[in-house]
Amino acid sequence: MANKRQRKKTMKKLEQLKLIEEDVIPIPTTGLYLGKHEEESKAYQALLDEQYKGTVKPIERFINFRAVILHHCSHCNYEWYAKPSWLLYKANQEHVCGVDTAKLKPNLTKKRLTEADKVEMIKMAEQGMTKYKIANIFGISRNTVISHLNKAGLK
Repeated sequence: MANKRQRKKTMKKLEQLKLIEEDVIPIPTTGLYLGKHEEESKAYQALLDEQYKGTVKPIERFINFRAVILHHCSHCNYEWYAKPSWLLYKANQEHVCGVDTAKLKPNLTKKRLTEADKVEMIKMAEQGMTKYKIANIFGISRNTVISHLNKAGLK
């Protein structure tokens, strides 16, 4: 019984989506709400203006620097959700017009450990250094350190 109800709801949603795609129902844009919370977001907007020269505006009301809110760029017409602290102070989270930074991944290259690195890793483990610290020194994951130490007979 529940499956039939769920199927009906899904079919209704699909029909509505088809109507939207065919431009029968106009799609509301969030740009209509720009400036709605100007008074509450004045201080935050000043910080954004400093960083982005007035192109980025918060659409939703600024609550605090840890809350995720919707932003709009007037230059590239892009809308996205972001934490204000990340947008202002994290280099990999700042807005770049035309680029979706959420989909960017760092260029991961596999690091090859030499035999000398493996010997040094074993010496560090024997001296009592934690696996996490060893991993940070060599720029590899903790699991890789555990794997190499297990192969060497250490736990």
